[in-house]
Amino acid sequence: YVEVINHTIIFHMLDEDITINSSLKEVKEKLVGADFALCNQCYLVNLNFVESINKNTVKVKDEELRISVPRRKEFENTFLEFLKRKA
Repeated sequence: YVEVINHTIIFHMLDEDITINSSLKEVKEKLVGADFALCNQCYLVNLNFVESINKNTVKVKDEELRISVPRRKEFENTFLEFLKRKA
């Protein structure tokens, strides 16, 4: 997943974290067409690594990321469409 803290982007990879100075908007634009979705203002989630979705969180590689109320429906719909494509 991708996380933003202030204006620092952190790419949480399988075996390392990569940090760059950018905005989440710029990263999201570069990942158009890839299997990523916003679950809140701070996290862009790689849907290939979603382990579960609960009411308020999405579990990605043992991390519980908060799903914001305004983004919940869109995130869940995007994830369902992703699952349909992968089926």
